[in-house]
Amino acid sequence: MSHPRVRLRNMRSERRYRYRLYPTRGQQRQLARTFGCARVVYNDAVALRRNLWEQGGVKVGYGELDRAVITDAKKTPERVWLSEVSTVALQQAVRDAHRAYVNWWQHGAKPPRMRRKHGRQAFRLTQRGFRVRGAGDGSDRARVHLAKVGWVKVAWSRPLPSPPTSVTIVREPDGRFYASFVCAVEQRPEGPAGSPGAGIDVGLHHLAVIVNADGSVEKVNNPRHLRAAERKLARAQRALARKVGAKKGEKASANYRKQRQAVAVLHRNVRDLRADHLRKLARRLIHENQVVAVEQLNVEGLARTRMARSIHDAAWATLHRYLQEAAELHPDRHVVKVDARGTSRRCSRCGCDNGPKPLSVRTWTCGCCRALQDRDGNAARNILIAAGLAEIENACGPDMRPTQRHAGDADGEEAGTRRGDHRMCAVAQ
Repeated sequence: MSHPRVRLRNMRSERRYRYRLYPTRGQQRQLARTFGCARVVYNDAVALRRNLWEQGGVKVGYGELDRAVITDAKKTPERVWLSEVSTVALQQAVRDAHRAYVNWWQHGAKPPRMRRKHGRQAFRLTQRGFRVRGAGDGSDRARVHLAKVGWVKVAWSRPLPSPPTSVTIVREPDGRFYASFVCAVEQRPEGPAGSPGAGIDVGLHHLAVIVNADGSVEKVNNPRHLRAAERKLARAQRALARKVGAKKGEKASANYRKQRQAVAVLHRNVRDLRADHLRKLARRLIHENQVVAVEQLNVEGLARTRMARSIHDAAWATLHRYLQEAAELHPDRHVVKVDARGTSRRCSRCGCDNGPKPLSVRTWTCGCCRALQDRDGNAARNILIAAGLAEIENACGPDMRPTQRHAGDADGEEAGTRRGDHRMCAVAQ
């Protein structure tokens, strides 16, 4: 399963390819040591920079940080066990801490936080710390060699497109191990699209309402994966709360660890179902449309409301990220973000502002042109208009009348005109 975190470099891009690992018992213990050492080094680097900054605003570079938390630390009795794992993994942990502070100071990111012992664990190796064998040939000799760990069995579900530049070893809370390789891939044109553009309005009742440039409307249902698994999750979490180790200060028992892994497996199933559905939807939209217009949403702010669980379950930001990543792999596909303000209150037929409406109002009649509008379909058309892929005045561009009449669309004779506004002419060729 691939995770296309893309960074463009001319006509090449870097993409992640993720594979399942099957380490032995001894290799699992050595991987656990590496996870722990990388976490300790990262936390030491964050603590050192935090203390220096609090004392007098002193900033240190990567070289001084590496020497303090790795080279000098190995000579002390408290950190002598850092020599048991690969130095490459420790150096990359220091680089992560240094980059986190640079992003905080220069790019307005959140300040770095300490890494936790529980939950997802990871460390990264560059080309000096690993090599692969039998990638994608389907043989039993398929392995990846990790420094100070040895040859680890890997399930090559697909061949690597090019020699990997780095690998991230991950242990998920459910106990599974994965190797995530970074490979350079060539950008390839997708070919002619069936539609010059589409506008997407995301929601909770329907995950996405898609309006194409020809006026056709498609509504994608919200699968609500978390809601479907809530009963199983509640039962598993109640069982976890009754195990020895659930209370603070208690030592975790074997049954507690088993039940905690069972809860993690349920969360993994929900996460995989959601990611599979969103990724397939994003790839289909990029394949069918030349330009995809989406709205800029403050998902972090919306997640503070009473609808936080439903918003997280819908994963709007993840859908937008998958769209962007799929488009970056094809130079002839684009994703445009537009301002979401007023898309639900402005009539897409005449441009008249009809004021705010509660979420319970799903259809409304425009006070200017008397067009009956569906809330989500009207918002998707406004997003398409704001992106320059359609216009309100039908004489100047594609016909915005929907191909099929339904409760959310107006009659043809009800289409209105906004005087003096000729800036929304279609730009899609």
